[in-house]
Amino acid sequence: MPRHKPETHERRERYANWLLLQQSFVRRSATYIEEISGLIGAGSTQPREWLERYGNFWSGVIDDVGDWLQHLAGNPLRPSTEWIQRVHIKLQQRVRCTSIPIDVPLEAFRGQQSIDKPLTLKVGGLLRAGKGEPLVVKHNLRFSNDRVWVGDRRRSLKVFDLPPLRVGDIYSGIVWAQETKKAVVAIELTIV
Repeated sequence: MPRHKPETHERRERYANWLLLQQSFVRRSATYIEEISGLIGAGSTQPREWLERYGNFWSGVIDDVGDWLQHLAGNPLRPSTEWIQRVHIKLQQRVRCTSIPIDVPLEAFRGQQSIDKPLTLKVGGLLRAGKGEPLVVKHNLRFSNDRVWVGDRRRSLKVFDLPPLRVGDIYSGIVWAQETKKAVVAIELTIV
């Protein structure tokens, strides 16, 4: 009867990271398909829009593979702008509510005692460039769910009850993880 070597912690972590890479690819593929179906539904014939979605998809996949290779080589990512997601949303002036997609990077969970525990997302608000009222939590901003697990990292920030907006207004802010005190998403909302 053959003997099996006991699994090491390192081997389990590599396998878990490989599965997370696969999950990320499937999630990005689903998002890409959703975006393309939206373009088809809107009757878009603008090559720029199609190429932008295609480029964003592959850019994200390459980023994920690069992160995975960094972890595989034993070089964890630094908590810096290289892994902080940037979300730029253009909002029509007449719209009074929207949803901002947030994909919490895997690196946000590093430094936690156990990656099995969820992170709690926080945002102080979205400040308006120049003078003007900010968009604040409870009055204008709410997470779809502020608890994020390693295996379920997609959330959205709901923006609602917007004050009168002017074309050119820009609101920006940072979403961070309460437990690790790491910034995870930089948001910029531009009124067009």
